[in-house]
Order: sequence, then structure tokens, then C-alpha cells
Amino acid sequence: MGDRLMAKGLQHASLRELATALAQMPDLPEQDICDLLEIVCTELPDCTVSEDPLQAQVRWYAAARMLKLQKLNRFSKLLREHSQLAVRLCMRAGNAVSTAQPVIPGVLDDWGFKPESTAY
Repeated sequence: MGDRLMAKGLQHASLRELATALAQMPDLPEQDICDLLEIVCTELPDCTVSEDPLQAQVRWYAAARMLKLQKLNRFSKLLREHSQLAVRLCMRAGNAVSTAQPVIPGVLDDWGFKPESTAY
């Protein structure tokens, strides 16, 4: 929603809340992880240069729980439907540096509203 409203503060706050929740929730049900993967695969454009911060958080969480996810038919279906998902998850799971949670963005300096100009 923050992206659609072009509200960077809302984007960063939402991402911080999700990342904090994922870090503190080691036992999120596998179906919920599949829901998150489906959202980031279908709703967010796949960035070729750098990974979207939301995608990075969800893929990090899923890669850490890959053994449990592999038992689900839904996860297999997601991998077939989104070919790059398997590649990205394997790269993250196989890289020791990538096993750490991605950086959570800090609070923006310009959090408050800026005054509007009265000039026409």
C-alpha cells in the first residue's frame, strides 16, 4: 500500500514491523510462509539489479525453513509457477552470508509532514 500511495514512511514502517515479527516468530505455519511467497512473487515486480527489501525478508525466512516447506504440495506448485523463486531461495540458502536476516531499514529522517507551498 505504501508503494501505491507513494508513502515511503509507510513502506519503511511496514517493512520494519514485518521484519521484526519474522525475526521473533520461528514457527510461522508453512501455509502462511507460502502465502507470503505468493504475495511477493505475484504482487511485486522482480528486481534484476537489487532485491526488493520486502522480497528479501520473505525469501530469507522461507530459505531458513526450506526443509519444512519442501513437504508441501503448495510450495512445489509455487516453485513451478515462479521459476526465479527456486533460484533465489537456493542462492540464499546456500550462501553463508545470506543466511543472516537482511538489513531492516532505519527510521527516515523526514518522518513528519512537510508544509505545502501556497504558490501557484
